[in-house]
Amino acid sequence: MKNKEIKGNGLILFAEGVFKVENVQLNHKKILKELKKLPYKKINKFDGINVNSNKTEFTQITESIRILDLMDSGQEINEEISRHIQVSIDHFFGYTVDSKIINSWGTKSSHNSIADWHSHSNFWLSAVYYPHGTKKDNFNLMFNTYKPFAWTPKVKEHNILNQSAVKIEVVEGDLLIFPSDLRHKIGENCTAKDRYSIAFNILPNGEIGDSDSYLEYKLS
Repeated sequence: MKNKEIKGNGLILFAEGVFKVENVQLNHKKILKELKKLPYKKINKFDGINVNSNKTEFTQITESIRILDLMDSGQEINEEISRHIQVSIDHFFGYTVDSKIINSWGTKSSHNSIADWHSHSNFWLSAVYYPHGTKKDNFNLMFNTYKPFAWTPKVKEHNILNQSAVKIEVVEGDLLIFPSDLRHKIGENCTAKDRYSIAFNILPNGEIGDSDSYLEYKLS
């Protein structure tokens, strides 16, 4: 009996997505100077556990989580980033709702500093903008899945079905937009200079849901 050719079609059921924008139209050098002048604080605890020690340097964040209100370029940043966020909602994530940036903060990573895996509760989307960085710097943001892998056979080629983590390299002018519950962390800074970025948390602004889950969600 001859072997019959077996054909099939793979169906992707559910997926996570990150929307990447390159060369955001902002004055990156001016924004970087403003970021460097902001006061920063060390991250000492994760979930109530003391993680900082003399041997470990964690990424720092600005004391304020509304830095767009403090920066000379704040309104310009808000308008440009909000525009790209809305494009991602309309054409990539596929929703029909407006959005609004609520929190904004700066991050500062010194040489060899690290960050822990985390997500942003109480928000819908998050975004990160990079005012500096070259390919040689190897700045990156890492993502991983909360889906458990009960079996881990040898991988022939990594794809969205078998990989548990993804590293996205970023350079000056890049913007990443992703669901706030998607676990992520800043990749290790292997350069001799401080690495800066601006992060944002976003909420929907308008009508969401339907039937008994309907909610008119309007932000002033």
